[in-house]
Amino acid sequence: MKHILVALGLAIGLAAPAWADILREPPKIEFTAPASAETVKTAIITAATKRKWQAAEVAPGQIDASITVRGRHMVKVAIDYTDRSVAIRYLDSADMGYEAAEGRTYIHGNYNKWTETLANDIRKQLGTEQIAVN
Repeated sequence: MKHILVALGLAIGLAAPAWADILREPPKIEFTAPASAETVKTAIITAATKRKWQAAEVAPGQIDASITVRGRHMVKVAIDYTDRSVAIRYLDSADMGYEAAEGRTYIHGNYNKWTETLANDIRKQLGTEQIAVN
């Protein structure tokens, strides 16, 4: 009986918190017609800054963007782009409950909301509704 209680306690302790969600990257945005790299870069930076993200090109085809909410919750993503697509991927976070457990990656649910909103705004800036699921 004692072993069962210990196992149950460990299982409950290892479960993700109620506010946590599985980290999901927004679907890759793909264009039906190519756009210049400068057009794509400008659309990404414009969309990001309108939502209070700090965005900077760190290499050709990659913009890193970060946002800090309420002075303590920080998220940093890489936005990889070509003349035909844009993809957002997780880089770092602070006070967002990031945790890898049981073969899954968990993070505060707001991460998924914030990155999906950013992807939608980039899509609007580019004037495209074309989306390919990763």
